[in-house]
Amino acid sequence: FVNFLDKDQHYTFLYEYKVKTAAGGTSTGFTNTTALSAGVSATLAKSLVLGADFWILRATQAVQLGNATDFAGNKTYSRKLGTELDVKLNWKMYENLSWNWNFGYFKAGEAYDTMVNGTAASADKVLGAQSVLNLKF
Repeated sequence: FVNFLDKDQHYTFLYEYKVKTAAGGTSTGFTNTTALSAGVSATLAKSLVLGADFWILRATQAVQLGNATDFAGNKTYSRKLGTELDVKLNWKMYENLSWNWNFGYFKAGEAYDTMVNGTAASADKVLGAQSVLNLKF
């Protein structure tokens, strides 16, 4: 469990804040990152909105975020950071009370590959969820 309480989501839900980015650290935003996004949103009821964003993430300059090497033992670099799917559900319960949910799925790309006992291994996927009950007064 890792909380998101101090994070103000700008674009992606997980890549920007919870995984090592192309800048080499976490919470670095889109530094050294090029992104392509497509999104859709639908009003399911007067007070209920569902949305989804799909992101394709690439490093502007090739990076090695894992420890993968080629057959000769040289470090391998890649621009392929991965893809992310974010789903948002916003429920406005009353004029001053809303309940918002965010769900994220990040599938790491080649840049995160590592070597395990001489064999290349892909990085694990990252899943996240956040629920915010917002009262304005």
